[in-house]
Amino acid sequence: MESGQRDDLRRAITADRGQGTGLSFNYLLILSRDTNAVKADWMVTRFVADALGVRNVKPEVCERLVREASAILRAEYPKLTPSLLDHAIWKYQRAQEETAHTACCRLPGNDQPSESKLGSNLGPNADQLGPKPCTTT
Repeated sequence: MESGQRDDLRRAITADRGQGTGLSFNYLLILSRDTNAVKADWMVTRFVADALGVRNVKPEVCERLVREASAILRAEYPKLTPSLLDHAIWKYQRAQEETAHTACCRLPGNDQPSESKLGSNLGPNADQLGPKPCTTT
């Protein structure tokens, strides 16, 4: 897609209510196999912020840093693209969230995580919806 067409498409999508951040547009690029696309959602921006030792990172800064990191890492991982690094970061953060959830939902004296109220009401495919909310305090 030519740059002018991409800009027009980005403007059309981000003009839609609730799409102003451009995350959906960037995700569309990733799904259309744009290997340079990065979707700086909260999982990726949190990872980058943690790596930098700061509280927040602006999405556009996050995207640039993920692209730059993938370029540096390409020397060791020749097939690494910004989109693949974005996905690896997202999967890592997801695993961290699940680990934190499991740890906080363990009942005292029991090695098994407790069943959350939400998860028990969602049926057999509840695990595909993401981590269950922690209901213990």
